[in-house]
Amino acid sequence: DALLPYGEACVALGQHDDALKIFLRLVTQRSDDSAVRRLLAASLGSKDGMALLRQQLAFDAKSASALAFLATIARDHSKLSASLELIAEAARLVPDASAYALQRAHTLEVELRYADALEAVREHCDANPQRAAAGVRCADVAALLPTREQ
Repeated sequence: DALLPYGEACVALGQHDDALKIFLRLVTQRSDDSAVRRLLAASLGSKDGMALLRQQLAFDAKSASALAFLATIARDHSKLSASLELIAEAARLVPDASAYALQRAHTLEVELRYADALEAVREHCDANPQRAAAGVRCADVAALLPTREQ
């Protein structure tokens, strides 16, 4: 497949827009390919990566799962700023998705931003107070979490 070397050439030449388009296409065809994921993460983590992605993908509730997937790829390749931006956007778009809130909290933990991670959990619980697991409601969890002022 000639797309991967072409994408690599685009990166080398600073053609980040073309590179991102190529790597997005490739990741849909070869989602487990480590080279594709690494290069896609590099594109997302580039200076203009998020702006370029917004040109390629609508940031709406329908794309939230794609954003979360891309966030995972970015995080797995140490592009934490891009990962956090992507998962925060997914969580904002689908505020009742516990998985996105949890992924956001984990990414913040990786950055050693523990207070922010707790705040992400609190925000999710405050937005979904009646959601429950094993008889424990989000409202109950939120009541146990410290506030920013504490």
